[in-house]
Amino acid sequence: AIDYFQHSLALYQSVNFLSGVLAATNNLAVIFRLRGDYQQAWESFQEVLKHRLAQGRRKNVASVMVNLGFTATGLGKPNDAHQYFAESYTIAMEIGAPTTALVALVGLAELKALAGDPITAIEVVSFALAHPTTGADVSKYARPILERISTDLEPDQVAAAFERGQQLT
Repeated sequence: AIDYFQHSLALYQSVNFLSGVLAATNNLAVIFRLRGDYQQAWESFQEVLKHRLAQGRRKNVASVMVNLGFTATGLGKPNDAHQYFAESYTIAMEIGAPTTALVALVGLAELKALAGDPITAIEVVSFALAHPTTGADVSKYARPILERISTDLEPDQVAAAFERGQQLT
């Protein structure tokens, strides 16, 4: 996949097609993040964000900010992650992008867990999973985080927190 997106990036750059360059760079950044190369992902997402902000495409900005939030979490920068998740959530709510808002909430929940509050984190993740607009995009972020959060808790604690979160929808 990396070779494909790098080839696409080179082609788009050769013809100065900015939308293609940004899409390929964003896709490469996602792959870098998923592979654990958080620094490369950070640099790539920052480049995409700079252009998306200049274009004024708020939905794209919110999406890139979510990715920067997860990347900052991977880099061990919880304050940066919180800033990006919170800003992404705000933009997503303003423009009516519920999937992006829910993914941002999942990211904030992960930060809660990392800060020592796994119960609240489970409630928030459960809310996101139970939300009527939730689909595969939210689940692919929420389920692995829920599994990580749950490992150090008693099953009855997890079940109770999950139930409370679902009741919030």
